[in-house]
Amino acid sequence: MEIKKLNSDVKCDMGMCRNKATYSIGNSLSLLKHRINLCEDCTKELYEQFSRLFVPKSPINKISNKIVSGSKK
Repeated sequence: MEIKKLNSDVKCDMGMCRNKATYSIGNSLSLLKHRINLCEDCTKELYEQFSRLFVPKSPINKISNKIVSGSKK
Protein backbone atom coordinates (compact mmCIF):
# COMPACT_ATOMS: atom_id res chain seq x y z
CA MET A 1 0.00 0.00 0.00
CA GLU A 2 1.31 3.42 -0.88
CA ILE A 3 0.12 7.00 -1.13
CA LYS A 4 1.35 9.14 -4.01
CA LYS A 5 0.88 12.84 -4.66
CA LEU A 6 -0.72 13.32 -8.09
CA ASN A 7 0.44 15.73 -10.77
CA SER A 8 -2.20 14.74 -13.32
CA ASP A 9 -5.74 16.09 -13.69
CA VAL A 10 -7.92 13.40 -12.06
CA LYS A 11 -11.35 13.77 -10.41
CA CYS A 12 -11.78 12.87 -6.71
CA ASP A 13 -13.43 9.45 -6.26
CA MET A 14 -15.45 10.32 -3.16
CA GLY A 15 -19.22 10.46 -3.80
CA MET A 16 -20.42 13.85 -5.00
CA CYS A 17 -17.04 15.58 -4.65
CA ARG A 18 -16.08 17.44 -7.82
CA ASN A 19 -12.61 18.57 -6.77
CA LYS A 20 -9.35 17.63 -8.43
CA ALA A 21 -7.64 14.65 -6.75
CA THR A 22 -4.38 15.40 -4.99
CA TYR A 23 -3.49 11.95 -3.63
CA SER A 24 -3.70 8.44 -5.03
CA ILE A 25 -3.87 5.38 -2.77
CA GLY A 26 -3.22 1.83 -3.92
CA ASN A 27 -0.76 -0.92 -4.61
CA SER A 28 2.58 0.10 -6.10
CA LEU A 29 1.79 -1.93 -9.25
CA SER A 30 -1.82 -0.69 -9.76
CA LEU A 31 -2.84 1.49 -12.63
CA LEU A 32 -4.27 4.95 -11.92
CA LYS A 33 -7.84 3.81 -12.64
CA HIS A 34 -7.50 1.00 -10.05
CA ARG A 35 -6.40 3.34 -7.29
CA ILE A 36 -8.44 5.54 -4.93
CA ASN A 37 -7.95 9.18 -5.91
CA LEU A 38 -8.75 11.79 -3.25
CA CYS A 39 -8.72 15.57 -3.08
CA GLU A 40 -7.13 17.43 -0.16
CA ASP A 41 -10.46 17.93 1.69
CA CYS A 42 -11.58 14.29 1.37
CA THR A 43 -8.14 13.07 2.46
CA LYS A 44 -8.34 15.19 5.63
CA GLU A 45 -11.88 13.95 6.36
CA LEU A 46 -10.81 10.33 5.84
CA TYR A 47 -7.84 10.89 8.16
CA GLU A 48 -10.14 12.28 10.87
CA GLN A 49 -12.50 9.33 10.54
CA PHE A 50 -9.65 6.78 10.75
CA SER A 51 -8.14 8.57 13.76
CA ARG A 52 -11.41 7.95 15.63
CA LEU A 53 -11.20 4.22 14.90
CA PHE A 54 -7.48 3.67 15.45
CA VAL A 55 -6.30 5.46 18.59
CA PRO A 56 -2.62 4.81 19.42
CA LYS A 57 -1.93 3.35 22.85
CA SER A 58 0.47 5.04 25.24
CA PRO A 59 3.82 3.29 25.66
CA ILE A 60 4.47 1.48 28.92
CA ASN A 61 6.43 3.66 31.30
CA LYS A 62 9.24 1.34 32.45
CA ILE A 63 10.68 3.83 34.96
CA SER A 64 7.46 4.15 36.97
CA ASN A 65 6.95 0.35 36.77
CA LYS A 66 10.37 -0.20 38.42
CA ILE A 67 9.59 2.31 41.17
CA VAL A 68 6.19 0.73 41.85
CA SER A 69 7.49 -2.85 41.74
CA GLY A 70 10.56 -1.87 43.81
CA SER A 71 8.43 -0.36 46.59
CA LYS A 72 6.31 -3.49 46.87
CA LYS A 73 9.30 -5.74 47.67
